[in-house]
Amino acid sequence: MFLINQTIYNIIMERLIRKILKEMEEEKELSKFQKTILGYISENGILETIKMVGDITSFNEIFPDYFSKSSNKIELINEIVKANDPDGYIYFYDILGRDVYLGSDDAYDSGDGHTFEEYIIGVGNGSVRINVFEFDEDGDMFDQYVDDYFLPLKNLSDDLLNLTFESLVEYYL
Repeated sequence: MFLINQTIYNIIMERLIRKILKEMEEEKELSKFQKTILGYISENGILETIKMVGDITSFNEIFPDYFSKSSNKIELINEIVKANDPDGYIYFYDILGRDVYLGSDDAYDSGDGHTFEEYIIGVGNGSVRINVFEFDEDGDMFDQYVDDYFLPLKNLSDDLLNLTFESLVEYYL
């Protein structure tokens, strides 16, 4: 049993050392200017830093892969929401002219020929708000939604996170 625990320990330590070495190598490759910008991000936030360097295009020239990480996209989404809406909520209809269609949901089906569709209606406070709407047999939507719930940004698929990110960046930056 000790041998198995020692083997697991060695594997974990090897992975940790590789990760640390990779981070050290990446840090060495950063220019003094990039290090200064990263410091500014940690002090003032990503949104202020983007404004400081001019715009999102300039920021992406400095750090081409910065937004390849979901956590960095989520950070910017949250800062945009906080900075641009006093209630801390941005509705997709206001910035895209439509809600974001997710698809049909058979879980609500009662056998009366009605369909139920899910839409992301907005983003705020680290999550998106999803409403479920009912449509009658003629395809007409009922005025009131059937259900609504929140889904954390970190739980969105890459496609939906990218759509949310790109929509907010395009509209606000």
